[in-house]
Amino acid sequence: MLKFFVRRPVTTVMFVLFWVVLGFVSFPKMNIERTPSVDFPMVTATFVYPGAASSEIESQIIKRAEDAISEVSELKKLTSQAFENGGFVMAEFNLGVDVNDKATEVKTKLDSLLSEFPDDMEQPIVEKLNPLEESVIDIAISGSNLRDLQEYVDDDLSNKITGIAGVASVDVFGGETRAIRIEMNPELLAARGATVMDVVSALGVHNLNVPGGKIEFGTNSSNVRFVGEFTNVDEIANLQLTTVEGQRFKLSEIATISDAARDIENGARYNGKDVIIASVVKASDGNAINVSRDLRALMPEMQADLKSHFPDATMEIISDSSVAVADETYGTIWGIVLGVIFTVLVLLAFTRNWRSTIIAGVVIPASLIAGFFFMDASNFTINAMTLLAYSSALGTLVSNAIILIESALQEMRSGKDPETAAIDGTKKVAVSVLAGVGTNVVVFLPLAFMSGIAGQFMNQFGLTVVYLTLLSLLFSFTLTPMMIAKFLRLTGNKKSKKTQNAKTVRATVVDDKNVGQPVKKESRLHRWYNYQHAHPWRVIVMAVVVLFGSAMLMRFVGNEFAPSTDANEISITARAPMGATYEKSADIAKQIEEKLQAFDDVTAVSVKIGDRGLQNIAIKLTLKDVADREKSDKEIAREIMPVLAQIPDVEIQIRAGQAISSGAVSADIVLNVYGADDAKREAYANQILDMINDITEVQSAVLAQQKPGNETRFVPDQDKMNFWGINNSYAGATLRTALYGNDDYKYKENGEEYPIILEFAEPFKNMGMFDNVFVNSQKGMVPLSELGSVQVVPATPDISRIDKNRITEIDVNIGKSTMGPVQKKIEAALAKIDWESGYGTEFGGMSEIQGETTTEIGNAFMLAIILTYMLLAAIMNSLAHPFTIATSIVTSFAGVFTLMFLSGASMNVGAMLAFVMLVGLVVNNNILVLEPTIGRIANGEKPYDALWTELKDKQGMILMTSIAVMTGMVPQLWSTDGMKVAMAAVMIGGMFASMIFTFVLTPAIFFLVERAREKLKRKHR
Repeated sequence: MLKFFVRRPVTTVMFVLFWVVLGFVSFPKMNIERTPSVDFPMVTATFVYPGAASSEIESQIIKRAEDAISEVSELKKLTSQAFENGGFVMAEFNLGVDVNDKATEVKTKLDSLLSEFPDDMEQPIVEKLNPLEESVIDIAISGSNLRDLQEYVDDDLSNKITGIAGVASVDVFGGETRAIRIEMNPELLAARGATVMDVVSALGVHNLNVPGGKIEFGTNSSNVRFVGEFTNVDEIANLQLTTVEGQRFKLSEIATISDAARDIENGARYNGKDVIIASVVKASDGNAINVSRDLRALMPEMQADLKSHFPDATMEIISDSSVAVADETYGTIWGIVLGVIFTVLVLLAFTRNWRSTIIAGVVIPASLIAGFFFMDASNFTINAMTLLAYSSALGTLVSNAIILIESALQEMRSGKDPETAAIDGTKKVAVSVLAGVGTNVVVFLPLAFMSGIAGQFMNQFGLTVVYLTLLSLLFSFTLTPMMIAKFLRLTGNKKSKKTQNAKTVRATVVDDKNVGQPVKKESRLHRWYNYQHAHPWRVIVMAVVVLFGSAMLMRFVGNEFAPSTDANEISITARAPMGATYEKSADIAKQIEEKLQAFDDVTAVSVKIGDRGLQNIAIKLTLKDVADREKSDKEIAREIMPVLAQIPDVEIQIRAGQAISSGAVSADIVLNVYGADDAKREAYANQILDMINDITEVQSAVLAQQKPGNETRFVPDQDKMNFWGINNSYAGATLRTALYGNDDYKYKENGEEYPIILEFAEPFKNMGMFDNVFVNSQKGMVPLSELGSVQVVPATPDISRIDKNRITEIDVNIGKSTMGPVQKKIEAALAKIDWESGYGTEFGGMSEIQGETTTEIGNAFMLAIILTYMLLAAIMNSLAHPFTIATSIVTSFAGVFTLMFLSGASMNVGAMLAFVMLVGLVVNNNILVLEPTIGRIANGEKPYDALWTELKDKQGMILMTSIAVMTGMVPQLWSTDGMKVAMAAVMIGGMFASMIFTFVLTPAIFFLVERAREKLKRKHR
C-alpha cells in the first residue's frame, strides 16, 4: 500500500485533495459560537402573583409546584425561589433525558394544579433553560415619547429583527407600557355611596361585545353581534354608574381618566439617558457572527423607519458579544497559523533543507483543513473547545511529519535514492508513528465520552483531536512519503558515500559545541550515558529531587475552573433597600453613573433597573480596548469598588472578566448555608459573611437574600367580618383593587389591547387609606378600618430552596486571587464554627462545577494512562518496558510545574486538559527510542549497545519534534486568555522536561528494568 501511494503521485494528490476540499466546503457552513452547544437538562416554571409577599408565594405556589414536579421521573435536583410578586422552580434532570418531553410533563403537572393556585396568579410559564444563553446584541433606542416608542419597539422593530436568520427572540427592557388609567378619589366615591367594586362591576357589564346569533333573509344570512366595548377614552369617562339607592353619576365625577402608561416596572439608561434596550437572542443553531453582520446591514433601514415615526428618536448598538467571539476565534486561528509557521521554521533551522519545510508546510495544514469536514459531519461548531483541540493536535501533526522526514533524510544519507528512502524510512519508523498516534487516540477518546454537563463540553474537544490525529496518520502514510520521494533531496555538495555515512544531520547532535558533527565516543552525552549505566539509582534520585523541588512551586499557582479573560466589560450589581420605589432605584443608578464618569477607561455605561424587583440595578461598563489602556479590567474593578461603596444604603457587587461559563452562575463562589430554623441559619450566614469579608482577596461578599424592609398587613377581625356578612375574599379583592389596581378589562384600538387600570389616585395611597376603602355588605357600606387592624411588621425576605429545604445563599466575588486559594481560606474559616447538628454549608455555582469537572477529567486521565499502558504493552510485546516509557509522563511534570509558576498560569480546565494531552505526547520520545531498541535486543544485541545506537540515531528526531511542538505552542503562551496560557505552559514545560529526561533518565530506568528481567530469567532457569 505504501508503494502504491509513493509511485502514483497524482492518485495520492487527488486522494488528499478530496478530504481537503471537503474541509474547505465545510468550514463556511459551520456556526461560530463561544462555547459548544450544550443540552442542559433543565426546565423552569415561572410564576407571577402580583402583590403577593414571598412567604405567600412559597406556601401557596412554590411548595405545591415542588411536590407536583417531584413526581416527574429522572429528576436530579430542585432549586426554587420565592420573592415579592412571584417565584420560580428549576428542575434539573439526569443527563440524557429528552428535555422537551420533561418540559411537557412539568407543564401537565402544573396545569393539574391550576385550581389549587391563587385565582389572581397568572398562567405559569414552563420553558427549557440554558444558563449560557445570552443576547448577541443590545440596541439602545431613545426618544422623548418612551411610551409610544416602547410599543413601536415591541411590535414593529422586534418583528424586523426576528426576521433575520438565526434570531430566536428580542427581549425589550425599559420604556413605558400604554394603559388607560382610572385614578379614583375615594372621598368623592364614598360621597356618592359607591365602592371600588361597584366601579369594577360597571366596567365589566359595559365594556363587552356579545355574539347575538344569526339572521336569515331569503337564501342569505348574517351574523349579529352586540358591540359595546369602549371605542375611545371619552366613553370610559362618561360611563354612568348607579348606586343601590338609585343615585346616578359619571365615572369622570369621581375619577381622573387618562390615556397614559402603567407604573414603571423596569427601566433602562445608557450614558445618562433614559432608553429602551432591545436584546437580540440568537437561536440555538444560529451563528452569532452572521446574526451581527445581518443586523448591522439592516440598521440603516431600521433607523430610517424609526425616524419616520419618531423624528427625535435615535438607535445605536451598545453591546455586541459577537465581536468578542470573532476576536477570540480568529485570534486562536491566527495562533494556530503562527504555530505552523514556527514549526516549519524550526524544521528548516535543524535540517537546513528548504524542501523538507515545504513538505511539512503542506502536510500539516492539509490535516487541519480536512478536519473541518469531520467536525461538520458530527454537527460540531467552531468554538473555544474545538479551537483548543486544534491547538492541542498541532503537536501530533508536527511530530509525525518531522519523524518521517528525518527518517527519510537518514536513509538518503546512507546512499538510497529518494523513492527507496521514502519507503524504507517510513517503514523504519512506522511502528513508532502508529504507537504515537495510538496513544493519542486512547488518551483523547475517554474525554469524548465523559459524562455530565462537562462531558458535553469535552465531547467536541476529544473527538476533534481524534479526527485530526487519525487524519495525520492517514496523510503520514500517503502524502508525506509521496512528497518525500518526488520532492525531497539532500542539500549541499555531493560527497562520497563513505562521507555521507559518517555524517549525521546537524540537528542530530547537541554534544559539546560541535553542532553537525558525528557523535564521538567520549561526547558529553555518551559520558552521561555511561554514568547512567553505572549508577542508575543515583540518576533516579536526582530526578526525584528535581521533580519534588518543582512540585513545591505549585503552592504559588492558583486554581480555578475557567479563567476569565479581559473582554473590555465590567458587570456591576447594585441593590437598593428592600421596598425601594422605581424612583429611588433610578436615583441610585444616576449616582453610580456620575461616579463612573471619573474613570477614563470607561467608555459607556448601560443600566437596567428593576430586573426581578425594583430594588435591583444591573450595570454594564464598556471599557477601552485592552490595547488602548494600561490597566486590566480587574484592576479597574478594584478601583471602582471603594468609590461606589461611598453611596449609602446600597449593596454593590462587581465582576470583571469573562469566563467560559460565566452565564451559568451569579458569583465567583456560591456558598449555601442549610438548616431548618430560619433564625439560626441566618445567624450562621451572617457569621460566615463577616469571616469571608475579612479575607483580603475577596472583593465583595453579600447575602443573596436581601434584608427585608417593613410590610403593612391588614388583619381582619372575623367577628366583625361575620357581623357585616363579608368574606375575606371580597374584602381582600376590594383592598387589592384600591391599592394595587384592577386590570381585568381591556381597551382595544387598531387591533391592539391595552389594560384599563382602576385604582385609587396616588395621593390617597397611604396609611390613612383604610378609612377610605369601603366594602359593600347587605347592611350597607363599611370602611375597611372597621373590619380589622393594621400592623406594620418586618417583611419576609426572598426565600431560596434546594430540594424543598430552605437555604441562605452567600455570593462571593474575588479580586486579586483565583477561586482555589480563596475557597481554601473560606473552608478554613468554616472549620472554626461550632456547628449545631443539622446545620452546615455546601459550595455551589462554579465550585460545584469545578468539583464535578475535575473528577471527570481525573477519571479520564487515569483511564488514559491505563489504555496507554495496554497499547504500549501490546506494541512492544513487553509488560515491563511500558513502565519505562511511562516515567516520561511523571518526569514531564517537573517542567510543567516550573513553567506554570514562571508564566503566572493557574490550574484551570485548560491546564487539566493539557495534562491529559501530555500523556499522548511525551511518551512519543521514549517510544521512538525504546521500540526499536527492544527489537535489536530480540535480535541478539546487548541492551547497552542497542539503546546507545537508537538514542544516538533518534537524537535529532527527538530534538526536532520536541522543539517544534514547543515552538508551535508559543503563540498560545502569549495569549490574554488564561485557559490558553495554562495549556501552553503545561505543553511547553512538559515537552521540554520530557526531551531532557529522555536523554538523562530513560537509560537509567531502562538498565534497571533490563537487569531485573535478567535476574528473573536466571531464577526461572
